[in-house]
Amino acid sequence: MNIDKEIKKLMNSRLLKREEDIKIFEDAIINVLNKSDVTGIRILCYGFYDETENDEAMFSLIHAIESYDKTYPLEDTLTEFATAVPNMIPHAREWAKTIHKRILNDPVSLETYVKVVAGIDEKARVVIMGIIKEIRDKKPSRFKSATDLFLKSNFNE
Repeated sequence: MNIDKEIKKLMNSRLLKREEDIKIFEDAIINVLNKSDVTGIRILCYGFYDETENDEAMFSLIHAIESYDKTYPLEDTLTEFATAVPNMIPHAREWAKTIHKRILNDPVSLETYVKVVAGIDEKARVVIMGIIKEIRDKKPSRFKSATDLFLKSNFNE
C-alpha cells in the first residue's frame, strides 16, 4: 500500500459531495485498515473535515479508528491518535472534539489518555489542552469532572 496515495485519496474526497467521492473515501479507509499496524490511525485522521457534506462517512472514520482497539493495546491506539491531533487543526477541529468527547465519556480510555498525553510532545499537548478546555467550557455540566481530571493531570490547571 502506498501510504501517501491513501492520504491523498482521503484528503481529496473528504468533502464527500458526490457518490464517487464517498466510494473513494470508503475504499481508502478499507485500504488503511488492511494495513498491518497501528500507525493507520494517523493516516485515517487526515480524512476528517468539518465542512464535509456527509457526517455518516466521518463517523465511519471514527469507528475505523476505534477498531484498532480490538487489535492493539489502548495505550498504543490513543498515542497514535494524540500525536495526530495537531494535523487535524484547524480543518477538523469539531471532529477532534467529537473524538475527545468519546474519550472523556469512557473512564478506561480517559485514564489511559491522561497518561498518554503526558508523554507526547509539547505542541500536541497544547493543542489537545485547547480542545479539552473548549469541551469543558461549552458543556461544563456534562464534561467538567472528566475535563478537570485531564487538565489537572497534564497541565496543573
